[in-house]
Amino acid sequence: AGGAVSDAAQLLEVVESSDFMATSTVLLGTGAPVGGPRAAAHVHFHLDFLAAVVPDDAGRLELYFAADDGRRAPAFRAAVWPANLGSARAKQLQRLRVLFSSEYHAVLFVPSTDLQLP
Repeated sequence: AGGAVSDAAQLLEVVESSDFMATSTVLLGTGAPVGGPRAAAHVHFHLDFLAAVVPDDAGRLELYFAADDGRRAPAFRAAVWPANLGSARAKQLQRLRVLFSSEYHAVLFVPSTDLQLP
């Protein structure tokens, strides 16, 4: 039910540095920790939270999150949608917005015409 990404040239990687890139850690992309996404179509950040819209092997878009707790590099993990909603559509994820974040919470806007979406 998702859309597709066809232009690999537009994919993004996420790199973290606290010393103006004298040293860096890859969070998403080539050299990132095993099991994380390889690249993102869109990346949104707000304070300590990162949201990445990531194409899967078939080109469908998925949503991944990471949060910085100040102790170790953030690790991206896939969002899990409620079973009764199915997967998000590409159009929804491309319009995702981070509205607010605090130390342990983030509020995202994912547009939907589905009234079942919480």
